Parts: sequence; C-alpha cells; structure tokens
Amino acid sequence: MLRNVLDVCVTRDIKLIYLSGWEVYSGYRSNYLSADESLPLLPKGPYAETKYLTEMLIEHCRRTQGLRCTMLRSSPVYGIGSDKPKFIYNFIDKIKRSQRIVTHRYNNGVPALDLLYIDDLVSAVTKAVGSDFEGNLNIGTGVTTSTQRIAEILQEMLGAQSKIESTLIDSDTAGIAMDASRARKTLDWRPTISI
Repeated sequence: MLRNVLDVCVTRDIKLIYLSGWEVYSGYRSNYLSADESLPLLPKGPYAETKYLTEMLIEHCRRTQGLRCTMLRSSPVYGIGSDKPKFIYNFIDKIKRSQRIVTHRYNNGVPALDLLYIDDLVSAVTKAVGSDFEGNLNIGTGVTTSTQRIAEILQEMLGAQSKIESTLIDSDTAGIAMDASRARKTLDWRPTISI
C-alpha cells in the first residue's frame, strides 16, 4: 500500500507527510540518549524494523524518483481518546482500584519515555503541511520521564495511593529523548504541553 501511495505522490507531485516514530532508534541501549536526525537509525524488534524499512523505501523514492516528503519521527504520543501508551492506562486502572503498581527496572536503569501530547503532534503535522521543508524531523519534548515518576504523578492527580513496586527485567532499556531543535528552526514548532 505504501508503494502505491508513493507512486501517486511522485506522479502527481504531492508532498508526502509521513509519521514515523522514535522506535527507529530503539536499538540503542542507553539509559538516556538525545536523538537528533543525524543519529544513525538502529531499530530493535518487528515494529521498529517495519518503521525502519518504511523509511528506507521512502528514502529510496526520494533519491531515485524525486519524491517530496517530510518525515516526522515522533516520540510516544498520549492523550484523550487513546489508550496508548498502554502502561499509563493500566496505572490509572490500578490506582482507581487501589491495587499495587509494578514498574520495571532494567540492567541499565529504569525505563523513561519522552511523552508527547497528541495536540502537540497535531500542531507539528499542521506546520509540516504548511511548510516547504522536505527532510526528516524529530518531534518530541526532549525530556524523559520514568515510569515510576508517571505512576507517582497519576496518584497525585487522582488523589489516591497505590503501592508502587518495581521488578527487575534481565535486559537493557532504551531511554530516547527526541531532540526537536531542527523542527523548532524549520517549522517554528515546539511542544506546549508537558507531562
């Protein structure tokens, strides 16, 4: 299906706005990594590899067929009307039921995410549509928040207390913060809603 979309964009000279994600960097096993667009892609897992392969196909069409495209690599998105990232809504459910919350610890630290509110992503897409910019842009807040801290924030917001525990996962985690300085310069975009 993507190949068909790319063919139509090239044939009709339509600029493609493609939403990719932070997962293309997920193979980096660092407790904290600020990812700008110059960081080589290193996906880990089937979903990340699919995003990577999609980006490679788009890049191939840029080089060989003159595809015009703005690629937006978003950090994890949350907000009203969605149940993603799933752990947030699991935490809310457990707090409402006064059940214990179990977070993870990995060999290289606790997981932390650069969470982007949906309205800020919509703003970035809108600015990309109205811009002449073509290329890749990372979209995120640049700030990571641990899952432990998110559980604590949710408890404060809901006015309830659940026991927060952690369990060790014998693996490493990737703490990726999306460096959106290029999006600030080229689109005059910045996130407005913090976690």
